[in-house]
Amino acid sequence: MGQRTRGLAARAGVSPEVGEAIGGAAMSTVEVRRAYPRPVEDVWAAITVPEAVARWLAPTGFKAEVGHRFPVRLDHAAAGGQLAFEAQVTEVEPPRALALAANVGGQAHTVRFELEPVAEGTAVTVRHGGFGGMFAAFLEPTIRRVWDTILNERLASVIEEVERGGDEVA
Repeated sequence: MGQRTRGLAARAGVSPEVGEAIGGAAMSTVEVRRAYPRPVEDVWAAITVPEAVARWLAPTGFKAEVGHRFPVRLDHAAAGGQLAFEAQVTEVEPPRALALAANVGGQAHTVRFELEPVAEGTAVTVRHGGFGGMFAAFLEPTIRRVWDTILNERLASVIEEVERGGDEVA
């Protein structure tokens, strides 16, 4: 990585790997992790039951079925306004993993949710990848803020409402 690229990455507050994307050579991945004081089954229900997904992500036609396509319309201040795109479910491994793919702004994004039992309940790791190019250094912090907000506020409140041990959302 060149000195100019390192400097831009440092000023943007992003990793050197993302800094390389400024030159168009690399793709970046943001990883965000959060633990919830609930069993894996409750958290799985919150990220896969369509009515729950509509409350923490966006009103969609989501179904946890591989190959299913659905529209997403996000109105999120951390993302700088509204985004609209089509997503597709690429992996469903109950109750451990859910993966999506979408073309956003001409780039193929991937989002993978991984659930893991931990002492305090369930850890959710979100890996959002596929963005790169000259704007990656600026996209990474925005994408991280969006997922922090979703996991810490929106999804957390839906998980609290999931009936213990069931797939129904209260």
